[in-house]
Amino acid sequence: MLSECLQGIIAQKLLPRKDGKGLVLATEVLLATLAVRNLIKTADTGQIPSIIQTSKKLKMHNMNSSIVELCEKGLIDFQLAKQHLIPPFNKKFTYEARNKKGESVKGTIEAIGEDTAVTLLQGENLVVVSIEEVT
Repeated sequence: MLSECLQGIIAQKLLPRKDGKGLVLATEVLLATLAVRNLIKTADTGQIPSIIQTSKKLKMHNMNSSIVELCEKGLIDFQLAKQHLIPPFNKKFTYEARNKKGESVKGTIEAIGEDTAVTLLQGENLVVVSIEEVT
């Protein structure tokens, strides 16, 4: 019955802003598409996160992607974002950068997204030349 009457689910989480001026909203949106309804009917709900990730054109998204976006926009603190993300959330990146002396530095870093990885490296006084997610 749930699969027949469900229209969608919206989850919300209010997080403190990095600038200390109030709260910002993180959301997760699931729409009851035919695929979602079928997964509910067959009790195969473990596949729903995959449906959310592949349905961005329908404006579906998960909480992690919302939190990562808020962090990358500088609205919330990186440590706060990590506290509220649902594992697994870190991605590994390889990078090449230059230090203040102009020397080449290569390595790996874990971050919640590419923009965050670059920001973290810049915080180490490195200028990123290239960065690539390790798959």
